Amino acid sequence: MKNKDWKKVKLGEVVMTLESGKREKGGSIDSGVFSLGAEHLDSLGGFKLDKGKFVSESFYNQMQKGKISIDDILIVKDGATTGKVSYVNASFPLKKSAINEHVFKLVVNEAEALPKYVFYFLYSPIGQLEMMRDFRGATVGGITKQFVDNVQIPLPPISEQKAIAVQLDRADKLRQALAQSLADYDRLLAASFLDMFGDPVLNPKGWELVKLGEVAISENNKRVPIKSGDRNNRQGKYPYYGASGIIDSIDDYTHEGTRLLVGEDGANLLSRNTPIGFLASGQYWVNNHAHVLKNTDKTELAYLLYFINCIDLEVYVTGSAQPKLNKKNLDRIPIPLPPLPLQQQFAQLVERIERQKALIQSAQQSAEDLFGALLQAYFYEGK
Repeated sequence: MKNKDWKKVKLGEVVMTLESGKREKGGSIDSGVFSLGAEHLDSLGGFKLDKGKFVSESFYNQMQKGKISIDDILIVKDGATTGKVSYVNASFPLKKSAINEHVFKLVVNEAEALPKYVFYFLYSPIGQLEMMRDFRGATVGGITKQFVDNVQIPLPPISEQKAIAVQLDRADKLRQALAQSLADYDRLLAASFLDMFGDPVLNPKGWELVKLGEVAISENNKRVPIKSGDRNNRQGKYPYYGASGIIDSIDDYTHEGTRLLVGEDGANLLSRNTPIGFLASGQYWVNNHAHVLKNTDKTELAYLLYFINCIDLEVYVTGSAQPKLNKKNLDRIPIPLPPLPLQQQFAQLVERIERQKALIQSAQQSAEDLFGALLQAYFYEGK
């Protein structure tokens, strides 16, 4: 697949335009023209546009740089997700949109290279490494426009670039479809929760309201934090959980059985980029960044899980630099208490769908492995 005779050129030699965008003074507004930031680029090379930020129509019309067009390559230029890259294809749903100051827009000279080929290279592990060679800064680091002069990209003839892009498109389409299936199942469960129980804040079905601490038992006293360096010497078979899920493995466990874990601190409490609550089963270790809850004879964990992920927690979160949901505030959250049989019915639905999701996740991993193997075959030279 990889032709050693392909020439390598600086990325800048095939780039026609490289620019960033901006927002109006005061930041984003609630309506207008969509303003894409780092949070709107997803990990699959596409976009997540459910939480919009906007600039005014008049501001957009005056923008000289940063307007988004088909075949643009968008790259996060700073922050925690520096280097994340997405491609604007023909199915991009926004007729008018622009990038903000945290994103680069890269336009390829199509006489020299195929935009989709360049995107796949930048998305590949080797492309990511090449981009990050320009990374600078400590607190909020990032890359500069000079990164295009540091990145070396293999450049076969246009006909071969097209063939490579077609093969990668086929593999990408499969993994995207499987990811969409998982998202559809998640939406089904969320919709089923609302259908069975109603909005938990409005409580339209008139269920008895109780405090979360009255229907869930805390097992926080069993939590033990271990520094990363110490965990390196204690690697094992047990999952090690933090505020957003499994972050490591370890040689022992603090908890046993299925429990609801709820993130205790971190920006995700407010941004909700990942679920606040998640279930842990079997034997596992939990550090002090996640609350551990056991259900009582009045509740099902599945109901508690979807409840906590459904509500806005901002009023219960303290701190701005380091948001925190302490145990006292977690315990006082009001929760409707539906009949236990109805909760059990929902738990059975969750169990059935999770079994289906597990099958899809297995297929998804195979699709990711195939896609990764193709990226390596086309872009990694080896020794």
